[in-house]
Amino acid sequence: MKKTIAFYFAFVMVCAVSHAQNTATVVKVSNADEFIKAIAPNITIELAADTFRLRDIAEIKNFPEDTEGSFQVNKYVTYMPGNGIVIEGVEGLKIRGTGNGKMHSVLASRDQGDFILTFRDCKRIRLTDFEANHIPHAGGGCSGGVLFFDKCTNVQIEDALLVGSGRCGLLCNEVVNMSCMLLTIDECSSALMELQHDSLLKFESCTFQNTKSEYGLVWIDVAHAVSFVGCSFNGNYMDTSKYAYKTENDCVFKFYIEKTSTAFRVENCTFENNRFKAFTNRKEIFTRKGNKFTNNKALEDGEQ
Repeated sequence: MKKTIAFYFAFVMVCAVSHAQNTATVVKVSNADEFIKAIAPNITIELAADTFRLRDIAEIKNFPEDTEGSFQVNKYVTYMPGNGIVIEGVEGLKIRGTGNGKMHSVLASRDQGDFILTFRDCKRIRLTDFEANHIPHAGGGCSGGVLFFDKCTNVQIEDALLVGSGRCGLLCNEVVNMSCMLLTIDECSSALMELQHDSLLKFESCTFQNTKSEYGLVWIDVAHAVSFVGCSFNGNYMDTSKYAYKTENDCVFKFYIEKTSTAFRVENCTFENNRFKAFTNRKEIFTRKGNKFTNNKALEDGEQ
């Protein structure tokens, strides 16, 4: 009898947790201030407007330009120069567009040197149907990235466009278990993405295009179990005009620390109109199958 009661109690608790996770509060937001205020654990934020100018958030807009260091916007959000809007310690947050609604964000930086959004120490983050974009300002372009995930686990990104970065579209540091599907990274100035001490990352049916590389198109410090399946790499190239150009950086997958990364898989991907001298500087850790190379500079030579 006691075992039966204990089993029933455990079953009820599991159902309650499952129900709580599947009935997260949905909040529709129409401007940047509402967006920031809505950020909290187990919240689904629906983007109900076309444009959210994050640099126009009241607390940031009124922040004195000569003040140094970060400041708290609310319980879960900090503004930090360089990292931009930092969402910290949140679990179960979902951000999604609504039909033709997009998150067309401007970075919240006075010098355009910030990431648009940074997630730090977060779990179960899901981002869908949105665009993150640096809108040009008078006086030149930007030097910041688009999305930065720092020490996060269980991240999903789907049907998203990351465009116009002065650094990279995606930066991951100590991220475990990330899944990206139908993600497009477009027109970045230094790299598509940077991977630093990450594991279990999967990119499926993603598009990586029109990006100029300074230190490798996909720059890897240390990463394990990373796969690209059914992805498209189009119109990317190495910037050989830079005074700091180094031949060893002129490759699609560049490993900075050469001895530690493991298990990279590239399958059924297409590479078209790219200009790089090599596919990677770590051929031995790659599994490659069913990839197509068309009109690339140097990549066709023994890289299929």
